[in-house]
Amino acid sequence: MTSGDQGGTFCGTPLVTAVGVAVIRSLIADGFLETSRLVSAQLANGLIAIAKDFKLGEVRGKGALLALELGSDTGPTIVTAAREKGLLLNAPRPNCLRFMPALNTTPREVEEGLGLLRQIMKELQ
Repeated sequence: MTSGDQGGTFCGTPLVTAVGVAVIRSLIADGFLETSRLVSAQLANGLIAIAKDFKLGEVRGKGALLALELGSDTGPTIVTAAREKGLLLNAPRPNCLRFMPALNTTPREVEEGLGLLRQIMKELQ
């Protein structure tokens, strides 16, 4: 065997190791978990307010992985309108939006996203 003969999907590399170390350092950094919890609550509360204001369905999920029931099959239309405004959403079903922001999402980014979603909902009424 010579260098480079042996390889595989599960073989470690210096790059993968460095990425793993960087991720762990970020996760255990002071304030990371608290900020993640804050952002999750902010997103949930914002979606609940939007659901109430626009007479939509329930908000369900845990942490920052949330879903908003729309009550109608407007999901694809909302996703398209959001994308045009720079907000990436997912509609796994036509009557439901799914939210799964990165763990390092900031409160400002959540506020901006909720504002865009509220604007889109107003425009589609």
